[in-house]
Amino acid sequence: MLDINKQLYYYLIKELGAYYEQHTNEVKSNLNNSPEENKWYLGTYFPKSFKESYTIFSDILQFFNNYDIFNNNEINILDLGSGTGGQLFGLLHVLSNKINRNLKINIYSIDGNENALEIQKNIFKNYWIYRYTEQDIKIKFIHYAFKNGDDIKKLLINNIEENSIDIFLSFKFLSEVLKNDNKVYRKTLKASENILKENGILILDDVCMPIATYGEMHEKFIPYTINENIKEYLNSEHSLNLLLPLCCFYNAKQCKKSNCYAQCSIYSNMIIDNNTYSKQVECKIMYNLFTKNGIIHENIQSFLQNVSTICLNFCAFKDNSKTCYCDCNDKFKEYFSTTNFSNSQFSLVKLNEIYKEYNDKINIDLEFL
Repeated sequence: MLDINKQLYYYLIKELGAYYEQHTNEVKSNLNNSPEENKWYLGTYFPKSFKESYTIFSDILQFFNNYDIFNNNEINILDLGSGTGGQLFGLLHVLSNKINRNLKINIYSIDGNENALEIQKNIFKNYWIYRYTEQDIKIKFIHYAFKNGDDIKKLLINNIEENSIDIFLSFKFLSEVLKNDNKVYRKTLKASENILKENGILILDDVCMPIATYGEMHEKFIPYTINENIKEYLNSEHSLNLLLPLCCFYNAKQCKKSNCYAQCSIYSNMIIDNNTYSKQVECKIMYNLFTKNGIIHENIQSFLQNVSTICLNFCAFKDNSKTCYCDCNDKFKEYFSTTNFSNSQFSLVKLNEIYKEYNDKINIDLEFL
């Protein structure tokens, strides 16, 4: 994060008392964090979420700009389980850099930890709005502690207008509800259909770690449950369409596996001793990009289908013994490189580079035939 927004990072440390401290066990729930625990979270995990969001949305907006997805001057955002706001401010930073015009931005920020929301308000009112004055930003903070996916559906229906949201994001929150509801991802996808605009986008981001899941005897890797929920959703009537990761775009509906997932790594520069020493910290995540039915989805779906065909031509597992070609990520590094994302099937920009490179090569080869 230091290489993206140093001033914000120093504000967290010097003004809000944030500090970095890596624990042996990753945090699994923030709902009941005390003010002191939120300071630790602010210094340890806020920068990671900020960098993840910045990286993900920079990639998406750079690619989506080809389709003029934000063709008006107003954007409505919903952050579900927003916590101290790392992912939200990462997105706002992208919008300030990537869209070269004044924007009116309306935000719904929802979380169950009241102190975390107070920290968000502090950052926004005492830091952010004084440095990003070219944008008209309004945030509605909603304090609500969810027990299950049905609670999420109820709150969205009661608080958000239909077909009003351009960007819906939820980072590392839904896994906190898994102990009470192992269908929470599917229910959230279904509930989001009503509030997303046509061509609206949804990002579900979560960590790759085991967690106690409702109805399971042992801890289960979060991505396994996410993929199961997504397959159930896609195999029922739906208006949201999965675009990333590429392997799941191509194969999610018919995938027979119950224990596979793709992940990418994003790195953050962190201040370890709250002074000058910085360390690059890896965060392994998986995220899914969805769009609601519309012309943008049709165009991008066609593009990704072409990329999938290219990748399958180079796949090491084209026989019938494999049902998902995410197994072949390490088999053709020429096409899945380490630039920006550790796995380029999470990057629309990188996939576009692959597509162009392949077509350029084909055209050159044809010239010599």
